[in-house]
Amino acid sequence: MQRSMPLLRRALSTAAKPVKPEYPTSFLGHLTSQKLNVFNIGVTVLTLSLSIQLVAMKQEKEAVEAMNAVLAKRMAKLEARLADFNVKVLTDEEEAAEKEAEAMRKLDRELEEKAKNAPKTKGVMI
Repeated sequence: MQRSMPLLRRALSTAAKPVKPEYPTSFLGHLTSQKLNVFNIGVTVLTLSLSIQLVAMKQEKEAVEAMNAVLAKRMAKLEARLADFNVKVLTDEEEAAEKEAEAMRKLDRELEEKAKNAPKTKGVMI
C-alpha cells in the first residue's frame, strides 16, 4: 500500500505533468541526443548503409516494373498485329500439347511405314 500512495497522489494531483522528451522526427535529430561512442557510430553507419541499399533496391524495382509495363504494351501490340494476319499465338501448354501431338503423328507414320514394308505372306520367316 505504501508504494501505491505516491502514484495515487500523483494521479489525483492537479499539478502539471512532467514534460516528456519529444521523440525525434529525423534520424539525424536522434543522433544529436545520443552519446558519441563506438557502438552508436557503428549502428549509425549500419543504419545509413541499409537505408541507402533499401532506396537503391526500391528504385531498381520501380525501373524494372516500368520496363515490364512497356514490354507488356509492346506484346499486346504484337499480338494484335498477329491477330490481324490470322496467326494464332500458342500458350506454353498449347505448344507442349502440339509437340506431343506431332510426336504421336510421327510415331504413327513410322509404324505405317513398317507395316507397308512388312512381308505380305503369313509364312514362317527364318
